Amino acid sequence: MVCETQQMAFNDSDLLKSLNIELYTDNHLGHYNQMKKYLLLLLFLGQISCSFSQQSVQLGTDKLQHYVHKFNDLDKEEAVINFVPNKEAFTWLSTNIPLFDCPDSLLQEVYYYR
Repeated sequence: MVCETQQMAFNDSDLLKSLNIELYTDNHLGHYNQMKKYLLLLLFLGQISCSFSQQSVQLGTDKLQHYVHKFNDLDKEEAVINFVPNKEAFTWLSTNIPLFDCPDSLLQEVYYYR
């Protein structure tokens, strides 16, 4: 498109250059496509790393057994027999409560003191 004003002629590319607007050339589109490929690669690698970090861990009952024996040793007389007697406590707890593991042994002991 050519616009003539007061004896001056401008075409579209001259107008865009005067306004500091660059046209997208093949070089720009090449950079855009390359950046798009890197972004997709980063998203893919991030998805893979998340799937590895979300693997489930099966907790064993060793720590539960340790705490049950510890608490039963404190209550050797068992003056009051509850719904679950001390001798059946480990079996009942291992099937009816969620197992818990953490680096703080005091917190873990409080959790298993039921």
